[in-house]
Amino acid sequence: MMISIKNMIRHYGIFSKRLLCHKSFVAILLLVPILVCAVTLIAKNGDSGVITVALGMENGEENITQEIVSQLLEDDSLIRFVLCGSGEEAAACVQGGKADAAWIFHDGLEQKINDFAQNPLKYNAFVTVIQKEDSILLRLSHEKLNSVLYPALSLSLFSEYIENNLPRSEREHTESFYHAIHADGKDLFEFAYLNTSGAETAKEKHTGDFLISPLRGLLAITVVLGVMAAAMLYGQDEARGVFDRFSKSKETSLSLIYHAAASVLIGSAVYAALLLMRISVGWLYELLVLAVYCIAVIGFCLCLRLLLPDIRFFGAAMPVLAAAMTVFCPIFFPAPNLPVIQYLLPTYYYLNAFSHSDFVLYLGLYSILIHALVFFLRRFRHAIHVRHTGKEPD
Repeated sequence: MMISIKNMIRHYGIFSKRLLCHKSFVAILLLVPILVCAVTLIAKNGDSGVITVALGMENGEENITQEIVSQLLEDDSLIRFVLCGSGEEAAACVQGGKADAAWIFHDGLEQKINDFAQNPLKYNAFVTVIQKEDSILLRLSHEKLNSVLYPALSLSLFSEYIENNLPRSEREHTESFYHAIHADGKDLFEFAYLNTSGAETAKEKHTGDFLISPLRGLLAITVVLGVMAAAMLYGQDEARGVFDRFSKSKETSLSLIYHAAASVLIGSAVYAALLLMRISVGWLYELLVLAVYCIAVIGFCLCLRLLLPDIRFFGAAMPVLAAAMTVFCPIFFPAPNLPVIQYLLPTYYYLNAFSHSDFVLYLGLYSILIHALVFFLRRFRHAIHVRHTGKEPD
C-alpha cells in the first residue's frame, strides 16, 4: 500500500525536522560551510598555499623573465610562489622538502620562444619543472605556468605568421589590431565552460578558482556521509518503534522519504556552496547532475544498509568509504585504475560528469541499477522472513 502524495509531503516535513534535531546529522551538515570557509581562508592567505612552487631564473636580468616571475609572485591563488633566485636554489628547495615543485626559467627565454614560433617541431625548452611526486594540484598548477607564458608566445606566433603570410603593406594594420586588443586587457581567446549560460567567462573568474576543484569532491563525499548518517538514524528510529504505527507495506515508502529528506538538506547546502565558491559550471547543469547524484547516493546507502543490517558495522563503514572515495574517485591525487571499485561508487560518476558529459547518463543508469538492486534485496529479505515465520509481515 503506497502513501498518498499529501501524506508524503507531510512525512517529508516531519522527517526533515527530525533529522535537524539529531546532532550527528547537523554535524555533517555543518561540514559544508566549514569546508567552504577553510578553502576561502586558505585562498585569501598568501602564506597558506596548498602547494608551494619555487621560482628560479638562469638569467635574472632578462626583462621577460622578470615580468613573468613578478606576475606569479603577485598572483592570489592556492599556489604559494617563492623566489629562490638561481635554478640550483629552486631545485634544492624541492629536494629539501621546502617546496612541492620548482619552475626554472631558462636563459634566453625570449629567444627560445621566438625559436618555437619559427619551428614548433624543433625548439629548446623554456622552463624546467622539477617535482618529487605527482598530484592533481601539481598538474593543475601547470595551467598557471602555461597562462603566464601564453602572452609572449602568442605575440611571437602572431608576428611570425604575418611575417610569412602577409604583404608588408598589410602588416602595420594587423599588428596595430593585435596590440589594440591587448591594450584593452583582452585576449585573442576566451575560455568558458560549454555548459554555462555564457554570462561569465573564465577570464572573469578568480585566477585561483581552478585550484579549488578538490572542494567539489569533498562536498560530494559529504553528501554520501549525510545520507549514510540518515540511514543510521532511520535504523535507530526503527529499533525504537517510531514507525510501528505504520504497516510493513509502507516501509519502503517511509524509508525513501526519510533518506530523500536527508539528501535534499545536504544537497541544498552543497549546491549553495558550489555557487558561492564560483566553481559551478552553470546553475541548471549543476542542479541536474547533483539531483541525479543524490538519487544515486540514496540507492547506494539503502543497498549498503541492507547488506550491513548491524548498525555497528554500517557505522564503521562510513570512514572506510570516505577514504575509498577520496582515493579512487579521485579528489587530491591521480586515482589508481581499478574500475571494479570505481564503478561501485556514485561519487566517481558525479565528479567525472563535469569533464565528460557522458557520465551524466552513466550516473543515471547507475541510479536505476542501484535502486533495482535495493528492490531485489528487499524482496529477498521478505522471502526469508516469510520462510522463517510462515506469515506475511503486518
